[in-house]
Formats: sequence, C-alpha cells, structure tokens
Amino acid sequence: MKFSAEKPKFAEGVIEFDEITCCALGRAFLENKETVQQLKEVVGSDVLRKMAEDMSPITKNTAFAPTADEKIAYSQIAKKELEQLEGGDSPNFNCKHPPAQHIAALRSIIKEIQPRLN
Repeated sequence: MKFSAEKPKFAEGVIEFDEITCCALGRAFLENKETVQQLKEVVGSDVLRKMAEDMSPITKNTAFAPTADEKIAYSQIAKKELEQLEGGDSPNFNCKHPPAQHIAALRSIIKEIQPRLN
C-alpha cells in the first residue's frame, strides 16, 4: 500500500488555522475589547469565551467546523484587527511575527469564512 505525503483533506465546512492565524486572532481578541463586548450581544459570552480560549498564545494550529455564530465573531474580530493594522493603529504590536503576516492571515480568515454562493 502506498501512502500519500499530501496533507489530508478535511470535511466540507472545516477550516484550519495555522500558527500565525491563531496568533493574529488571539491578538485580535486581546486588543479589541470594544468589538468583543459588542459581539457578546450578538453571539453570546459563552461562544466568545470558548473562541478566545481556543486562540490562546500557545495555540499552534487548529481545525474545526465553525458554527454560524463563530463565523460571525471570527469575521468581525478579524475585520476590526485588520482595519487597525492596515491603518497603522496598533501601538501594542509585540509579536514575533511581522505585522504583514498577521495582515495576510486576517485577510485569509475573512475570505475563508465569507458565505459561498453556489
């Protein structure tokens, strides 16, 4: 039997976040308190608490099928963080990754989570 070195394909609807994406989202949750508070009203504090825990600084990568509420929260927090980074409004950027890598990761999140039309 021959095994493939290719990365396994995930089921439809499953998204994968690499280390930089996890770092960018973790930072977004920490740095955008006002947006997080607004999202609590939309998706609930339990959803946000779980998401913030999943994106802790020690998270290296993760794959999961996000719920509708998680899609809303991830896309909104990513958009807010992207807006700040692209606008140069990120005075507390103290990460081992360059801001450009966070920007690329956040754009990828937004693109991947957007609803797809058939």
